[in-house]
Amino acid sequence: MNIKIYRYIVILLSVILGIGIGWAAANGLYLFGLLVVPIFIGMNIFLRNQVKGVLADERQYRIQEKAASFTIRIFGPVIGLAPLVYMVINEDAASSPEYWLLVGMALFFILLYDLANLYYRNKM
Repeated sequence: MNIKIYRYIVILLSVILGIGIGWAAANGLYLFGLLVVPIFIGMNIFLRNQVKGVLADERQYRIQEKAASFTIRIFGPVIGLAPLVYMVINEDAASSPEYWLLVGMALFFILLYDLANLYYRNKM
């Protein structure tokens, strides 16, 4: 299998995974969602081992770096503003679990970004 086919298969599997997890969450089948992710990871590792040739080069790393930077520039403010918007919409937001979930996600992603940034800054 070449790298182009591998990428198409991974994109297709990602879409199927997203649909499956969304369906499972909508129907309350959370265990299904938890079981599908390890299966997807295993399939991804198996498919990656089937690829003949170079999986990534310096150009690919630069593209991924720019995509990650773009994503954090968009996603960072959105996840930071989401609890504030929720608080404006719902006056009793501080007592709802959804509000604290949004706050926790915002703090988690900020911490994750800072730790990754610190790691790669010291590595390079």
